[in-house]
Amino acid sequence: MTAALPTNLTTRLDDGRQSRGFATTYGQLKTRVAAIQAAKGISHQQIMNMASALNGWTKRLGFTDETVIGAEMAAEFDSHFLRHQDHLAEKLSARTMRDQTERLRVWRQHFQECRHIDTLPPDFKSAFKTLFAASGLSKAALSRESGVHSVSIHRWIDLPDLPVAHSAPEISRLEQALRVPEGTLLNRLPGRRYSRYARTVKKKGSQQTSWGKKRAAEQKALGPYALPLVGPLHDQLLDCIDFKSDELREGATRTNSWRLKPASETGCRIVKAMVSRSGAICVTAAANWAGFRSYLGFLCLKPQGKGLPPEDVKTLAWLVHFPYIMDYVRWLTARAGGKMHCGIPKFLDDAKCMVRPKTGFLWSRPDLASTLPDAALVLGQDFPLLDAEQQAERWRALCAASHQRIAQKAKAIRGSTPGKVQHSRNPKEPVAAILSSPSPLKVLLQFIHDLESNPPPIAHHRSYVVWLRDVLFAKMITSNPLRISHFAVMRYFANNTGNLYQSRNGDWRLRFLAADFKNTKGAAFEDYDVSVETSIGPWVKRYLAEARPYAIGAGECDFLFLPFMLGPKKGLRVDGNYDVAKEGMWDGEAMSGRMATLTRQYIPDTPGFGAHAVRAIIATDYLRRHPRGYLTVAKLLHDDLATIYRDYSHLTVDEGLQVLYQDIEIFNAEIRGVKAG
Repeated sequence: MTAALPTNLTTRLDDGRQSRGFATTYGQLKTRVAAIQAAKGISHQQIMNMASALNGWTKRLGFTDETVIGAEMAAEFDSHFLRHQDHLAEKLSARTMRDQTERLRVWRQHFQECRHIDTLPPDFKSAFKTLFAASGLSKAALSRESGVHSVSIHRWIDLPDLPVAHSAPEISRLEQALRVPEGTLLNRLPGRRYSRYARTVKKKGSQQTSWGKKRAAEQKALGPYALPLVGPLHDQLLDCIDFKSDELREGATRTNSWRLKPASETGCRIVKAMVSRSGAICVTAAANWAGFRSYLGFLCLKPQGKGLPPEDVKTLAWLVHFPYIMDYVRWLTARAGGKMHCGIPKFLDDAKCMVRPKTGFLWSRPDLASTLPDAALVLGQDFPLLDAEQQAERWRALCAASHQRIAQKAKAIRGSTPGKVQHSRNPKEPVAAILSSPSPLKVLLQFIHDLESNPPPIAHHRSYVVWLRDVLFAKMITSNPLRISHFAVMRYFANNTGNLYQSRNGDWRLRFLAADFKNTKGAAFEDYDVSVETSIGPWVKRYLAEARPYAIGAGECDFLFLPFMLGPKKGLRVDGNYDVAKEGMWDGEAMSGRMATLTRQYIPDTPGFGAHAVRAIIATDYLRRHPRGYLTVAKLLHDDLATIYRDYSHLTVDEGLQVLYQDIEIFNAEIRGVKAG
C-alpha cells in the first residue's frame, strides 16, 4: 500500500501532467511571503505592491495561482527575467520598471528559501525516507530509475551514513527519479558536505599555486632527503636549546637568546624540534632546525649533494665547514632556477650564530669536533696530533673564521643588488585576484557574509556548531588582524580576566601583553588592548552559548576557539608524543587550514588562503585608500613600521596617483561649479 502523500507533493511535468514530488504553487508562495512581511510590520500597501510584481510575471507566462513554480524561477530564471524586462520596458516608465524588476528578484529569493524550508523534514535522511515512502518504489526500482547503486540507497535510508561530497551527482539523479526540484535533497546535507562540492565541481585541474606545484615536483624527485631529528642530533639540539635559552651565560643578551614558553602559551602546532628537556617550547629552535636538517640531508644526497654516508652526517658540527655550506647555497640557488630566495640568507644567519665567537653554541663546544667522521679533513691534517687544549683552540679558530666568512657572504647577498633576494614563492599568489580587485576588503567581507548566510540545518548539530565557530573566527580575524597564534591561545573567562573580555559598557575587547608577541624585541613593545568590531558581539554570545560547550576540551581548558573533531595529526607521532599540555587547543596550523578550506569554498578564483593572508588583504586595502598610512597599518597589525614599509611600499606610487586623480576630479568639479554659478 502506497504511503499517503504530503499535501504539496505534486509537481508539473513539461507536458502538463501531474507527478509525485515536492512543489510550491504561486498562490502558496504569495501567502507565505505576505505572512512574513506582515509579521515584520510591512504595510498592506507595500505587500500589495510586491504581489503586483509577481502578478505581472505570472500573467505574461500564462500562469495562475494554482500553477506549480518550475524552472522559470530556478535554472531558467535569467533568460525569463531578461524577456520580462523587455516586456515591462514597453509598458511602464523607467522608474516603475526598475521597481518591478527589483521586487521580482526578491520574489525569486523567497522562492529559493521556500525550496530549502518546506514541509519535508529539514535533514537529508528524514527527507529522503519521506520521498522514498511516497514514491511507492522499491529500492531496486529506484536504483534502476536513478542509476544510483542500491547499496548506496540502503546506506542513506537504513544506516547512519550520509553522502560524501563526491556523491553529489548521485543525489541529483535521485532527485530526478523522485520528481523533486533540483537541490531538494542536496540542500539538506550539512553545509560542508554539499557546498564544498558545489563550489569546486566546475573548476578544472588542480588549484595548487605555482609554488605548490614546484614543491610537489621537487619532493617527488628528491624524496624525504632532510635528516630526521633522532639520536645524537636530537641530543645536540637539546643542548643548543639549553645553551641559547640560558640568559645567565656569558655574553647573553636579549637579541642572542632564545625564548622558552609553556606549551599552553604556544599557538603553533608543536613539533619535536621545539621541545626542550624541561618540556618548555622554543619556536626559534624549530625554525633553525628546519634549515639545518635540509643542509645535513644535502650532504647525503647523490649526485646533487656531497654523497656522504648518513651515519657520518648526524652532527651539527658540519656547520663549521664553510666550503660545504657554500656548496649547499649553490644547490639551493640552482633549485630555485637561479633565484636567490629569502631562505638562503636566513640559513646563513642561523649558521653564523652557531659559530659566533663567545656566544655561538658550536664555538662553546670544542668536544663536537670528535663527532665528525674525519676531523682532519675539516680542522687540518695535524689536528689528531694536537693536545686537548690545542684542539679546542683550533676548533674555536675555525668557528671564528667560518663566522666571518659566512657573515661576509650573507651581507654580500643582501647588499650586492637591490631586490636580488626574492621570495621563493609569491605569498600573494593565492589572493592575487582579491588584491587586484577595486576593494580587497569588500571581497573579504563578502566572503564572511556568504559564510554567515549559509548555515547548515540545526538538525546537523556538529556542522551547525562548527559554522557558528567559523563565522565568529572569520569576523574576529578581520576586525583584529593579529597573527593566527594569538587566536589559538586566546582565552575567555566569565569573570572578564581573559584575552577576550567585556568592558563596563558591554563592548567586547581584546588584550594581550607585549610579551605575548613574537616580535617583542622590536615591534611589539607595548601591550595590546583594543576594541572588537561592534557587530561581532552577538556572535560571541551565540558561540559561547550554543557551540563552545560541545567542543573538544570545553570543560578542561579556557581557550576561546576549540576543535569539534580530532584531526589526523593529533596524538602520537612516529618520533614521539610531544603534544605536551596542549589539551583542547585548536592550534594555529589547524585554524589557518580551516580558513583555507572556507575561502576555497566561498571565494571564486582562489585556491584558498590561510589566516596570514587576511593581514595582507587588510593592509593593502587600507594603503590604497590612505597611501601614506603606514603607521596606522603598523598599529592595525601590531607590527614594526619598517616591516610594513618593506612589504607594502610598492603601493606608494600607483595608489598615490589614484588619490591625485581623485583630487583632480574633485577640484575640477568645484572649479566648473564656481564658473557655472
